[in-house]
Amino acid sequence: MSRVVEVRLLSARDVRGGFKSKDHHLDSFFKKHALNNQIANTSTTWIALCEGKIAGYVTLTSVAIPPKDLSTVLTDLPPYPTVPALLIARMATDRAWQGQRLVGPALFRGAIYPVMKCLLGSVGCVGIKTDAKAGAEKFYARNGFVTLPSPDEGASATTPMFLATAVALAQMAAAQDGDAPPVPTASTTPPESEAHVATRPRLSLVTGPPQSAPPEAAAAEDDGKGS
Repeated sequence: MSRVVEVRLLSARDVRGGFKSKDHHLDSFFKKHALNNQIANTSTTWIALCEGKIAGYVTLTSVAIPPKDLSTVLTDLPPYPTVPALLIARMATDRAWQGQRLVGPALFRGAIYPVMKCLLGSVGCVGIKTDAKAGAEKFYARNGFVTLPSPDEGASATTPMFLATAVALAQMAAAQDGDAPPVPTASTTPPESEAHVATRPRLSLVTGPPQSAPPEAAAAEDDGKGS
């Protein structure tokens, strides 16, 4: 089985022309727009390298979410118009590495979780949101995401999903304690103060039966089809 050897920020030296997932829109964004958006400071794109080749990527940015949109997941949010969260804008795995449940977990451990933790310790972050494409819902659900109520029920081609910070931190700790070795990442920020994070008010998770992906959703790729 191939092994992810590095997760790091995309750079101009990276060859992206050969990347091919099962979604040409995700491929086109990665080849044509990911680096330009990163240079413009509107998002960052992190790549997973396997055997020296780009096996997958995730594009991250910030998002402001109205608290009412999170009422099924979080309680005790402050009465502000919006609260800050991390957004998985796009995520894809090259066909050569799909089905191994390798690239997706590596991107979570090496990019998504660390970036969320950095936001939490610097400007605040209530969780991670994504708008999952059809077929990717099961991938995100397997990683702890729950489905949010959609304002455009039946009209949208994507499914809004959310992972609360408390759940993400628990999964991050479990990944570090598990058998999987840590994925090397580029050091882009100083380590945050654990003491500072510990003093934050804790938000309450809404408990209840686990939510599942819509029954009509297609089966997801093992490493996710993208968002």
